[in-house]
Amino acid sequence: MRLLTLLLVSAAVAAACPGQTGPDAKSSALPFTITISGPAEVKAGSEVDVRVKITNTSTREVNAGAFYVDGVDTGYTYDVRDSAGNPAQKKNIVMSGSVKFVRLKPGESAEERTLVNRVFDMTRPGQYEIQLSRTVGGPKDAVVKSNKITVTITP
Repeated sequence: MRLLTLLLVSAAVAAACPGQTGPDAKSSALPFTITISGPAEVKAGSEVDVRVKITNTSTREVNAGAFYVDGVDTGYTYDVRDSAGNPAQKKNIVMSGSVKFVRLKPGESAEERTLVNRVFDMTRPGQYEIQLSRTVGGPKDAVVKSNKITVTITP
């Protein structure tokens, strides 16, 4: 039973961390791109709903799984900064959620949404710059970064 639990947890983690599979996994080219978009303006206290598109740019399948906690894909690293360039205050989130298994064939994309305000305190009016990144699994972990977007929080 213990071995089965360990195998299931390992499979969930592997699926949630995208990486290239097959012989080209050690290639220096990054196997996917991340593009984000979101609202230009949000009222303080409202959800900051960011759309995320991950596209397989390799010649092999990639894992693009997700582990969601309260509407947030925890497979990404979130960089959220105020207009002065200071990191936004992180919130404590409960670590329970659901796993989504996704494998992308070459050229395929998957789209999802993530609620950035559930990870960071974005209640103060002003501009916030948001960028997501994700690690490419392998012996020499590389990082794929998304474009940056700016969201203005209004009173």
